[in-house]
Amino acid sequence: MPLATVLVPLDGSQLAEAALEYLPTLQAMGELRVTLIGVSASDEANRVNPATYLAELAEATQKKLELEVDWICRRGTPDAQILAEAANPWIVMLLMSSHGKSGIEPWRLGSVADKVIRGASCPTLVVSPAAARRKAPDAFRRILVPLDGSALAEEALTVATGFVRKLGSNLSLVAAYVPPAVPPVPWPGSTYADFLESSALAAEGYLTGLELDDVGDEVERAAVHGHPAEVLLSQIAERSIDLVIMTSHGRHGFVRWALGSVTDRLIRGPVPVLVIQPGQGERLVKLLAT
Repeated sequence: MPLATVLVPLDGSQLAEAALEYLPTLQAMGELRVTLIGVSASDEANRVNPATYLAELAEATQKKLELEVDWICRRGTPDAQILAEAANPWIVMLLMSSHGKSGIEPWRLGSVADKVIRGASCPTLVVSPAAARRKAPDAFRRILVPLDGSALAEEALTVATGFVRKLGSNLSLVAAYVPPAVPPVPWPGSTYADFLESSALAAEGYLTGLELDDVGDEVERAAVHGHPAEVLLSQIAERSIDLVIMTSHGRHGFVRWALGSVTDRLIRGPVPVLVIQPGQGERLVKLLAT
């Protein structure tokens, strides 16, 4: 079986290629190879020959990073072809930009990114245009995991703690709690402030009760009142986070918000987001354990 491989979808645009800047960061995870994939979505003439473009970019990337880089060009529906390739057991991660602009192909990378993220059988590292403008770190040292109190959201912790053990990363667990605008009834002798306090205590108790094996003292826990996406973006800035790890969907845990809708906001935010479908992080965890 080939080495653990990072699959990089490209549409020929500079925005799509910006994701390649994070390959040196990923090399800190372990021994990797890279496969660039382009998809011809139609029989229309392309502005640039896809095979020529991919071959030249693979050669330049291999020379620059001194790691094995190959390429493949498929024909068909872009998201279907990318997902089919990502299903190979040696693919440990997809690395892709959240947006592209038509380059070699008559399709937009951004238009298929959501389908790929939700359908991938491996984690997807999504790099937004804002994240691409930042200097990529040598390794992911400060990681944030958003939690909504659900078991599905907690699946991101397995991958996150793998980073902590491998790289000594600092890990922040953040729960944004949003109690309903009107307290449940009956609520005799209590005020909304009392209810808000009880919500905070529930969130704090949940975070404190999470047991993480072999990660030492490198874990910070914060329960913050507010709109989840706004809270998380604020925490990313305050904590100088360089990677968010999260599952694509939650199931309305104690904090009463849908993790999936927050994912959509964060993948367009200022730092890369590693999105994990439930049950699909095993290959990456094995790499981090080597």
